[in-house]
Amino acid sequence: MIEKQNNMKQAIKRLGQDLRSARESAKRSQEDVASAAKVGRSTLVHVESGKGASLSKIMAIAHVLGVDVVLAGPESVQTARRLARLEQIAKVQLVKEAHLRLAVLMLGDAVAGKPLIDDARKAVRLWRANKSCSPFYITSWTKLLSGSVREVGRSLGAIDERWSNALLQNTPFSNALLQHHATTMQ
Repeated sequence: MIEKQNNMKQAIKRLGQDLRSARESAKRSQEDVASAAKVGRSTLVHVESGKGASLSKIMAIAHVLGVDVVLAGPESVQTARRLARLEQIAKVQLVKEAHLRLAVLMLGDAVAGKPLIDDARKAVRLWRANKSCSPFYITSWTKLLSGSVREVGRSLGAIDERWSNALLQNTPFSNALLQHHATTMQ
């Protein structure tokens, strides 16, 4: 607990020094900045000397000086990493679900699924010709796209963890996914 208090005191002191440096670099007086931030000059003196003030007053001063204040300690860095990981998982899940919707469409309506597969096969041929995609993806998608509409639908519906990154990074169904997304958003 004492260590956290010392860390907080040090952070407030650094913030005060940073705000003072920003004010001096901008060649602004304490009176000018305090007035623009709608705080008393004594409050600005306290902040600059590292004694602190309310967060709202510190933020007002920082805003006037054009300084971004980031409240980050070890806990918030860890929280940001967890959040980024959860966002990545959610993104992969959305891509999987979009491909599963295409699989259901192909299994339910072979006529509607055929042009989607034809476009996907064209995309993979372009990847191969232009060498614009990893051989792993080209080989994997070529294999998945071989067969009838229903076979492709079944293969697409059997997506497992091995496919999640491949689908996220490169999908020959990107046009179909965009069109399907636009249609469902209307």
